[in-house]
Amino acid sequence: MPRGLRVVSLLFLAAVSASCTKDDARTRATASSQAVTAPPPREPDTIRREGNHLKDAASQYLREHAHDPVDWYPWGEEALAAAVAQDKPIFLSIGYSACHFCHVMHDEVFAKDDAARVLNERFISIKVDREERPDIDTTYMAALSRFTGSPGWPATLFLTPQKDPFFGATYMQYARFIDTALRASELWKDHEGGALPILPIKDVLHDGVLEKGTTMGVDELKTLATGATEDMDLARGGNKGNVKFPMPPRLSFLLHATRKWELPELASALRVTLGAISKGALRDPISYGFHRYTTDPAWAVPHYEIMLYDVAQLATLYFEAAVALSEPTYTDIGKETLAFLEGDMRVPGSGFAASFDADTNGEEGVAWRWSNTELANILGPDSVAIATLLGVGSTKVAPSRWKSMAAVARETGRSEAELGTLWASVRPRLHSARAPLAKRDDKVVASWNGLAIVAFCTGFTTTANTSYRDTAIAVGDALWASHHDKRGTLTRTATGNDAYAADYGDLAAGYLALFSATSDQKWLTRADELLLEAKALEAADGGFYEGRADLAKTIKIDDGVEPSGTAALLGALLRRQTLGAKDGAHAPLEHAFEKYGNTLRAVKLGAAAWLDVALLDAGPAYQVVVAGAPADAAPLLTAYGRTLPAWGHQIRVAGDGAPAALAAVLPGLQGKTKGRGPARAFVCDRSVCLGPTGDPVVFREQLIRGWLR
Repeated sequence: MPRGLRVVSLLFLAAVSASCTKDDARTRATASSQAVTAPPPREPDTIRREGNHLKDAASQYLREHAHDPVDWYPWGEEALAAAVAQDKPIFLSIGYSACHFCHVMHDEVFAKDDAARVLNERFISIKVDREERPDIDTTYMAALSRFTGSPGWPATLFLTPQKDPFFGATYMQYARFIDTALRASELWKDHEGGALPILPIKDVLHDGVLEKGTTMGVDELKTLATGATEDMDLARGGNKGNVKFPMPPRLSFLLHATRKWELPELASALRVTLGAISKGALRDPISYGFHRYTTDPAWAVPHYEIMLYDVAQLATLYFEAAVALSEPTYTDIGKETLAFLEGDMRVPGSGFAASFDADTNGEEGVAWRWSNTELANILGPDSVAIATLLGVGSTKVAPSRWKSMAAVARETGRSEAELGTLWASVRPRLHSARAPLAKRDDKVVASWNGLAIVAFCTGFTTTANTSYRDTAIAVGDALWASHHDKRGTLTRTATGNDAYAADYGDLAAGYLALFSATSDQKWLTRADELLLEAKALEAADGGFYEGRADLAKTIKIDDGVEPSGTAALLGALLRRQTLGAKDGAHAPLEHAFEKYGNTLRAVKLGAAAWLDVALLDAGPAYQVVVAGAPADAAPLLTAYGRTLPAWGHQIRVAGDGAPAALAAVLPGLQGKTKGRGPARAFVCDRSVCLGPTGDPVVFREQLIRGWLR
C-alpha cells in the first residue's frame, strides 16, 4: 500500500508553490501561440492493438504498459519536445514492476478507454520506471511530498511542458482520476494569465539544504544513536506506529553505534527489531526472502513485493549483528538470505534480479500466502504440524516463524528433532509449489548488485564458505562485462542507462569487498576506476550529484531503504582510504560533511548512511594484513571472521609478502611478511600499525581496539 493515498485538491497548490512569474507566463504564451496542430490521437483500440511508444522499451515495467490504450511515451526528448510543440501539459506516472498499487491503478484507470481518451486528447503521457531513472523519481517525489506530505507509488503528476509540476498525488481511483485530469486540463487552458499555481522544478532541485555548517562530531553521532530508542517500538520492534518499514541504512548505523559505545538500551532494541524482522511475516520462512514492509504493528500483514536492495542489505546486517550482538542464530538468517538470493534472484549468466512482484494475476501476495487446506493438499497429515509452525489457519495468510521448534514440538506431540527434520524436508516442496507464481523483474541494477556482492563477501568472511566468494566473483565479473567493459563507462543497467552516484558507490564498495575476500588486485583496480569515473559527478563545493542528467543535478541527503548516492560514494572512498590512498583522498569527505553538516543535523537519522560514514571516519578504520600460507593463516582468518570489523579491510598475502605490483599500489603492504612464525597479522589505522602478532586472541583484541564489540 502506498504511504500516501491522500489526494490534494488543486486549490491547495496555491498555498504550496510560487505563482508564475511574468517571464514564465510570457514564455508559455509564446509557446502557445506557436504550438503546432497535433494529428488526431489514435483510437484506444488501435493503440491497444498496435502498441504505444513503450513497446520497444528495455524496462519490463514500461513494456507491461506497451499495449495500454494510453499513448504512453518513455521520458525523453521526443515526449518533452511534443509537449512544447503542441503546448500540452504532461501527465507523468512513475512506478515500478513490483508495485502492487501501480498494477491496481493500471487496471482501474490506464486500461480504460475513457481515461485513455482524456489523456490522449489533452496531455502528453509519460511513464517512468523509477528503478531505471532514480533522478526523475527523486525529483518528482520531492515535489509530491510538497503537494501531499506523504509521497508514494504510483506517483501521479501533471506538469507544464517545461516540466514544472502543478498537481501531484499517488494512487487514484478511476472517477477521481478522470475528474482531476479534466480539471488539470481546464486549468492549463487558462494558464496564460499566470493564475496556474506551479511548483518550479528548480525550487524542488535545491530544496531542503541549510547554510554551510561544520562536520558532525563524534559526540553528536553518539547522541543521535542514543536517542534513537525514543522512536523505536521497544516491545514489538521497528519504529513506533502501525507500519513496520525496516530501513537497513538506519539499522546499520545503529548497530555500528552499539559497537562503538556501550548502549544497552539500543542493543536491546536492535535485538527486538532483528528478531521481529526474521520471525514475523516480513520474512517469508519458506523462500527466505524479505518483503518490503508490513502494514500492521504485529509484523503479520506484509506488502508483498521483494526488492534486491532490501534483501542484500539485510543479509549483511544479520551477519554483522551475529557478531556485534552475540546472537549466533543471526548467522543462520544471513546464510538463508544468501540462499534466497542465489536460488531465486540470480539471473543466469548475470547478476541478481531487481525484484519480485507483489501481485500474481492481479491478486496481491498469491505466491506467499497459505491456508491450512493448501498445506494439507501438498503435505497430507504432516500439514498440521507445519501449519502450527508457520502460524497458518483456515484463512490464507503470510506465514511466520514466531513459534520456536521446541514450542511447536510440545504443542504437536513430536520431538524437536523430528519436527526439525520434517521442516527441512517439506520446506523445499512448499517453495517449489509457489515459486513459479512469483513474477520477477530481471533488470540487473548496478547499485543493488554491488550491495549483494558485499553481502556474499561478508558471508564468506564470516563462515569461510567458499561458494559465497565464488558467487561474488561471478557476479562481479558479469557486472563488469555487461555494465562497464563493453561501453567504457558504467551504466545502471545492461541496456545502457547512465549510471548514478549510488551505482558507482555501491558497486565500488562491492569490488573493494571482493578485494578483501580474494586479495586479487583486479578488484582493487576496478574499484579505483569506478571511483575515478565518479569524480565527474562531484560538486565543486561538496557532495556528488545523483547523475549526469539535468534532473539529477541534486545532492541527495535522505537515506531511506538504501544509501543515497553521495553517502554510497563517500562510504566507498572511506573504505578505499583504509587500504592506503593518495594525498587528498579524504577531501571529498571533508567538503561534503562541512557543506551539509547543518542539513544532516536537521535530517538526523533520515541521513543514516551519511552518519554511518561519519562514524566510521571517526575511526579507528583498519587495514588488516595477514601474511602466511592459507593453512597456517587459518586461525587468524577465523578470528577476523568472528570479529567482522565493518570498518576495515583484510588483505591476505603470501608468507614472503605481497606481490610487487600490489605493493606498488598499496605501499603500506611493503615489509609485511610472516617473519619467523607460520603466519602473522598486522593491524594498521591510517598507516599507524600495531605490533604484528600470530596469536588469534591478541589479533582479535587489536581488531576491536577503539571499539567495544
